[in-house]
Amino acid sequence: VAGTLNIVASASDNVGVRGVEFRIDGTSAVEDTVAPYAVSWNTTIASNGSHTLTATARDAAGNRTTSAPVTVTVANDNSPLECTVPMDTFPGSTLFNNTVRAQMWIIDNTWWGVFSDNSTGIYFYKLQGSTFIKGAFIDASFAAGKPDTLWNGRELFVLVQQSSSLAKLYKYSYLPATGSFVLIAGFPVDLPLSGPATIAVANAVPLHQDSTGKLWAAYAAGSNVRVIWSTSADHRTWDTTGFVLAPDISALTTEAAAIMHFGGDKIGVVWGNQNLREYAFRFHRDGDPETTWSPKEVVDCCNPQDGGVADDHLSLRAAPDGRLFLIAKDSIGAGNLYFYVRGVNGVWGQKARVDSDPETQPTRPTLALHVENDQAYAVYRNSTDGKTYVARSSMSSTGFGLRCVFLN
Repeated sequence: VAGTLNIVASASDNVGVRGVEFRIDGTSAVEDTVAPYAVSWNTTIASNGSHTLTATARDAAGNRTTSAPVTVTVANDNSPLECTVPMDTFPGSTLFNNTVRAQMWIIDNTWWGVFSDNSTGIYFYKLQGSTFIKGAFIDASFAAGKPDTLWNGRELFVLVQQSSSLAKLYKYSYLPATGSFVLIAGFPVDLPLSGPATIAVANAVPLHQDSTGKLWAAYAAGSNVRVIWSTSADHRTWDTTGFVLAPDISALTTEAAAIMHFGGDKIGVVWGNQNLREYAFRFHRDGDPETTWSPKEVVDCCNPQDGGVADDHLSLRAAPDGRLFLIAKDSIGAGNLYFYVRGVNGVWGQKARVDSDPETQPTRPTLALHVENDQAYAVYRNSTDGKTYVARSSMSSTGFGLRCVFLN
């Protein structure tokens, strides 16, 4: 076993069970007094090797019965991450960076990006050696523009949010012979956004594509979480009225929504709701009417502390087998980052904390999956020391090990 486990015991009594006490190697007693009796065990703080688990039930008369011991073998990957040497810096702006968006992609082992130069516009950038080199111009919104990109293997889509009321969609073809992108005729396309101009504005508009070729974009603004979609095969016409996934976010806080195609036939959207103190999720099956979505799934909720589990910092990724992986920040104290997995059975599993250091103030998470190695990487900023860190977990048995400095 590895990561964080949920240990469960069943107990019964002719009068009533008052509690079940869980022990690991005869110590670390924790009692649960409400059925179903369970306790969470973070195995990353235990040594690798064999451990014995027991559960002792007690009744009102003080009678106690201990279960037969269960032996487990802890096998966490405790090796420290080997961080690479940081690449060269280059002029630009990271203002408004919300990690529900993606600004980089890879073609033929070459990394590309879309970034603001913080002076004249948003441009293509190409990694050459240890730095990104600025290339062709895309959009003049160097200060307020917030780009999201999607490379589908044939075409590149760049959605630049211009303001709280407008986004522009660019569509490019790629020429391998010259290593350049060519804007397709009829683009950019203006996409009006719905929401107030001053408070609860859309702070990010990410997009994704389903198996039918339709493009979808999601955003939170005003009191609504909304999806919009393309209505023509060339992606030049859109339904920008869209569909409201949630009408109950607060107009007094900024929220964020992340969108992802998963399972081969579904578009999923997850969002934070600080009003209800929850993270929630809904999905749409490819080919269904655009306004037909699954019932809301609550990813996490109900913690009464401070601002609860919700915030507007989250990052969503999908594995080829249909699992979804989410890192989201809560608003409890200085904030914590948690890792969530939605299994192929459609159930969100137990969350795992990304950084257990109580002095850390983690924020702005970006999640990356290395599917072949069964690894998930969380890259995040620590507001306490201003550094960016990376931590790693197994995708199949969650539990984050030692963090490492990614950027100073």
